[in-house]
Amino acid sequence: MPRPPTEPPRWKPPEDLVWLIGAISLVLPWVGGGAILLGLYEIANDIPRGRLLVMAGCLLIALDIASDIWLSRMFKDSSDEPGLNARGAREVGRTVVLDQPIVAGRGRIRMHDSVWTVEGPDLPAGATVRIIARRSAVLVVVADPGASKAASRGQEAANERERPTDDGERGPSDGTDSGQDRPAADQTTPARRKS
Repeated sequence: MPRPPTEPPRWKPPEDLVWLIGAISLVLPWVGGGAILLGLYEIANDIPRGRLLVMAGCLLIALDIASDIWLSRMFKDSSDEPGLNARGAREVGRTVVLDQPIVAGRGRIRMHDSVWTVEGPDLPAGATVRIIARRSAVLVVVADPGASKAASRGQEAANERERPTDDGERGPSDGTDSGQDRPAADQTTPARRKS
């Protein structure tokens, strides 16, 4: 399945700068909280710089929150394969056969080595469905009539190959046997002659 078009690469800061901002971000809440507590103590004791310390502490905590938001947005989906650990996201668009029927909007499918819960219209087991979305660990499906017709044609062809012939062997349904699978009597290995 082709990948959807991706956005142009974003600017990323140098790695050393990111580590520095991360280290400062660990210290800012503690320093800000301490400044607020000291400011409140000084306000209670009528020391004039108490308000300044409370404002500085609030500013440091706001700066910490802003840096955390900036860093999280900067590195969101920064992988060259963003759907790597989003298992269900890779399956959107795939056609599968229901393992268990969808009853009251819920059913199950078996894909790869996992069993997935699916949501969609009520359908019998064995129906072909197309995965259209993923909601957490639940795949959203719709009936895929095109795939059902192709699957039924394939099943008819398989049944045709498996129908027994008059002589009890598997072959075409018309009872003829082309003899391609069995060696002819004259093609057997000749017996050794005594010399």
